[in-house]
Amino acid sequence: MAVKKTFEPWSEKVEIVQKYIGKETSEDFITLDSYFEGKEIDFIKADIEGAECDMLDGGIDTMKKISYALICLYHRYDDEKEILKRLENSNFETKINPRYVVIFEGNNPKQWVRHGVLNIRRY
Repeated sequence: MAVKKTFEPWSEKVEIVQKYIGKETSEDFITLDSYFEGKEIDFIKADIEGAECDMLDGGIDTMKKISYALICLYHRYDDEKEILKRLENSNFETKINPRYVVIFEGNNPKQWVRHGVLNIRRY
């Protein structure tokens, strides 16, 4: 497995979980809350190909533990709005990185330019 070989030098620090991140735990999926239950966590970086909203839906308790996160906003057209909506009633300061990502899909040029990353800090 290529990812195992990539992280081999850090094998005492990295655990490879062969599941998708999701909003519910099942045979193929795991939530942040179930994985990090009883574990310490301070930082999340999520570039998970459009599953960022599902990660947040299944990670409510985990998000309360962290002090900082970076979450990609560009995979789906509504990701920015949906991710911000999920975080609006939390104790986070959110700041959208001013850089953009250009995505070529569909015929609507307005959909092509999206913010790339959301910075999140607990206050």
